[in-house]
Parts: sequence; C-alpha cells; structure tokens
Amino acid sequence: MAQGDRSSALDQLRHAASLGIDEAVSLPPRCYRDPAIYELEQREIFGRDWIHIGRACDISEPGDYLAADLPGAAVMAVRQKDGSIKVLSRVCRHRGALVASEGSGHSGVFSCPYHRWTYELDGRLRAAPTMEGNPAFKRENCALPEFRMEIWQGFIFVTLSADAAPLGAALAPLSVMIDKYDIGDWRSAFSVEDVWDTNWKVAFENACESYHHIGFHQHSLDPIWPGLTTQPGKGDEAFNFHVVPSIPDFRYREVEGVTLDDGAMSHFFICGIYPSLTLVLAGPSTIWFSFEPLSVDRVRVRAGQLNPAAYFDAPNLEEMVAGDRAMLVGILEEDKVGCLGVQQGLSMADAASGPLSPLERPIAEFVRYLARRLAA
Repeated sequence: MAQGDRSSALDQLRHAASLGIDEAVSLPPRCYRDPAIYELEQREIFGRDWIHIGRACDISEPGDYLAADLPGAAVMAVRQKDGSIKVLSRVCRHRGALVASEGSGHSGVFSCPYHRWTYELDGRLRAAPTMEGNPAFKRENCALPEFRMEIWQGFIFVTLSADAAPLGAALAPLSVMIDKYDIGDWRSAFSVEDVWDTNWKVAFENACESYHHIGFHQHSLDPIWPGLTTQPGKGDEAFNFHVVPSIPDFRYREVEGVTLDDGAMSHFFICGIYPSLTLVLAGPSTIWFSFEPLSVDRVRVRAGQLNPAAYFDAPNLEEMVAGDRAMLVGILEEDKVGCLGVQQGLSMADAASGPLSPLERPIAEFVRYLARRLAA
C-alpha cells in the first residue's frame, strides 16, 4: 500500500469516527484487507495496549505457565512460588532460543533447549554452562525481562508499553456493571481454539453485536435471544456493551450458591474489551472470546466457558460440560463461516462503508477506538 493510499484510508477512518452515533458508518473496507494497516495496528494497538493472554485460574500451581506472542515479543505468564503471577520474556538471554513452547505447560525451571541456560520461575538466571570463562558475563544481567501485567476479573493482561494507563482504572465502570456476577474466581469448564480466514476486526466486531443473530444464528441463538431486541449501552474508551433479553419464561439452569436477579438469569450481557476480548455473561456461565491477529486475513480465535465452583459439583457435570461445549462449538462454526463471507466481500473492489443500525452502536464505538489509536 502506497503512503498516499494509507493516508486516504486513515482519513476515511477519521471521518467515520467523527460522525454522530445516530449516523454511524462501518470501517472503510481497506482497513480489513491492507497489510500496511495491519502493520500499523500491530505497532500502535497490539504493541501498546493491554492485551488479554489467558485466565489466571488456568495457571493455578507454581510453575504453571501460559505462552503468548505479541508484536516483537514472545511472553509467558508464570505462576510464582508465592502465588503471584509474572509475565516474562520467553527469549533466552544467550542466543535467542525460546525457553518455553507455545500454549501452556508446567515446569520447575525454564531451560533453554539450545545451550541449557536455565532460569528460575521469576526469570533469574540459575545456570549457564561454562560462562564463568567469560569475564564479561554477569549473571544478574541475564534475567528474563519482565513485562507489565494486570489481572482484571481473573483475566491476565499484558502490555509492552511503559506508558499505558492502568487497565483496572480504565475498566472500573465495567467492573461496576458486572460486579453482581462475581466472575473473578470462576473456573474454566473448557476452552476451544481455531484459526479463521478473516481479519481480526471482522471477528471482534461480530462478537460485539447481536444484530447478526437474525442471520448467522437464526436457528441457534435467535429463537431464545432475538437479535432485534438488542439493547446497546453507552460504552467507554476501553469497552462497549449491550444486553440481549431472552424470550419470556426462559431461565438459565440454577447453580447452588449463585444468586442473580431475573434479568441476569435470562439475558445476555455482552461486553467488548478493546482491542480483542469479548465476554458474554449468561447467568451462572460466562463465555469469553479472544482474537489474536496472525496476518491481515487470519486470526486465531480462542473461546472458553467460566463457571462458579458449585457448577463443578453437579452430579451430571460431564454431561453438562459436553452439552455446553457442543453448543459453543456450533455457534463458533456459524460465526466462522459467516465471517469468512464478510472478509471475502470486504476484499472486493466495490466494497464500501455502510450505515450502521442503532443496534450496532458497539461497532460505532469500536470505530472511534481505532481512530484514537491509528489516526489521531
């Protein structure tokens, strides 16, 4: 993309963000398909903002870790011996090999597979064979770098920026809204992962609005949570949200010890946390969706279900988890197919920004977030 073309796309983004909510339009199609815009996002969004990398309950024991890749950084969240969590680099300080593989695991120490430099759980260098023969070697200068992290409602976030404002403060208004659910200590029932051939913003936007229930999910979600009943709320700079009421007389199954009002026990409360995490609070269950860009038209989609401790005491737990998992996998497959079609359409020469429905207020607010990060 030529510099002039990118400037034109960013001008269109600024214009879209400047419109009132009642006359909002979607992002310029070029924002979903151009490698130069993608590279700008990697630098200005994923290289600077708070990025979700996992759930604290999934690394419960000292030595448990979750690995993740950010622009220019391979990181891992590691449970420490004192119960705290640190986010460390996975790059050996010797010659750059990775000391932990992708995904999750457990280790008492982190040992580089190349020359067996070995690190403590907190990143301090424990052993470096033969390095005492080099007078320039200083063990204390060879610890794995540590990155800023915060835990919000049990979710682990990391930022590569020293200047990012505290995450907890940015999400404080959202914390108040969902306080009654008390999801911070909820446990993971299951998680799934897939790669979609679509831009990450297509996937994230899709997860942030329920208007599309009438299309992608007309036989699955819409009969119980009708998309046309969506109630968008006024979001904040760090998040958007909306509520989807259920049909009359629907109610989630009860879980002992969980006390929620009738609305919370029947509707969806959906919030999109910028740039790439969406939560669906559904009574005694919360579904999360995380979107990791892999290229301009590929995204890794992770999703999982959280539940309070009493959920796991149910005598038919295995059956419940299998049913919940099957439902989520089915919904994700509907979204995957639909988002692929959206990406294909946005890649056409005649694609254009279109007017947004009032039910798509979260998308209009996301456009403004992108403009603040990319086109300020």
